[in-house]
Amino acid sequence: CGRLAKARKRVFVLVWDNAAWNVSAAARAAIREHNREVQRALGESEAKFRGIYDGAGVGITITTPDGVILDCNTAYEQLTGYSCRELSTLSYLAVTHPDDAIVQERLLRELVRGERPSIQIEKRYRRKDGEIVWGRLTATLTRHPNGEPWFVVGIVENITARRRANDE
Repeated sequence: CGRLAKARKRVFVLVWDNAAWNVSAAARAAIREHNREVQRALGESEAKFRGIYDGAGVGITITTPDGVILDCNTAYEQLTGYSCRELSTLSYLAVTHPDDAIVQERLLRELVRGERPSIQIEKRYRRKDGEIVWGRLTATLTRHPNGEPWFVVGIVENITARRRANDE
C-alpha cells in the first residue's frame, strides 16, 4: 500500500511498513530544508516588524482589552517618560489625564464590544515627571481566532506643539 506526498514540488512515496510511515532520506532532507526556509522567513518577518515598531516616529502600545499595557515602543516611552517595563505594571489610565479618562474608558468599552471598528481621540497624557502632553490616539482591537477580544493596538502621535500653538 503506498501514498503520494508532495514536498517542494518533489513527489515522494511514503510506504506503510510495520504500522508506521517510513519516509525516504530524500524526503526527510527536503522537509528539513523546507523547515529551515520557514524559520528564515519567520526571522525576517520578525526583524521587519521590530524595525517598524521600534523605529516608528509615533508611539505604539499593545494593551489587553481591559487596558493593561503589555508592550510599547521607544516613542511611547519618550511621550510618557516611563520605561516599557514600568508601563507594563500600569493601566493606560495611569498615564491618562483624569479629565480624559471617562471618555477613553467609554470608547474602549465600545471598541471591545464591537460597537466601533476603531477609536480616535485627542487626549492629555500625564508624564512620569508630572508634565502634561497631548496625543492623538488611534486604537484598534485585534480578536483572537476564537472571536474573543485579544489585544488593542494604540498609535499615538504627539500633538503637544500644535495644541500649545492653538492655545496661544
